[in-house]
Amino acid sequence: MSPAASRRPPLLLGARAVALVIVTIMTVYFLVTDAVRSDNPFLVPDLVLSATLLVSALLPQRLAPVALIFSFGWAAGVYTTSMCTHIINGRFPVDHVFLLIFCVGVPLLLARDLVRPRVAGASEPADRPSTVAESAVLA
Repeated sequence: MSPAASRRPPLLLGARAVALVIVTIMTVYFLVTDAVRSDNPFLVPDLVLSATLLVSALLPQRLAPVALIFSFGWAAGVYTTSMCTHIINGRFPVDHVFLLIFCVGVPLLLARDLVRPRVAGASEPADRPSTVAESAVLA
């Protein structure tokens, strides 16, 4: 098994855990605030981000990484828009910053893992050529 393949389950497990934590945070938010009301412009986007994160976290290992990247991207867009709305209204929502760190960082790690070549017997990434030109020279 290649080193990249051996790292995938813990990374995917961590991404699933982060997604479920965010879903839990959103569920508590809906239950303890007055967010579920018809004049809340973020109600539908918040519900969609919660649903996509939940479904993505529960998908099989083959489908989950791409679905999680999409779901975290959606969540990052919703949280960024909400944060900007708060900033325009004179408040700085620190909680949004923490959510955004995870909503941007986790999909970056997943995407990096997806594009990393999976070659049987390959050594660590530092031993591979870093550019196409180096690949041509080494060939």
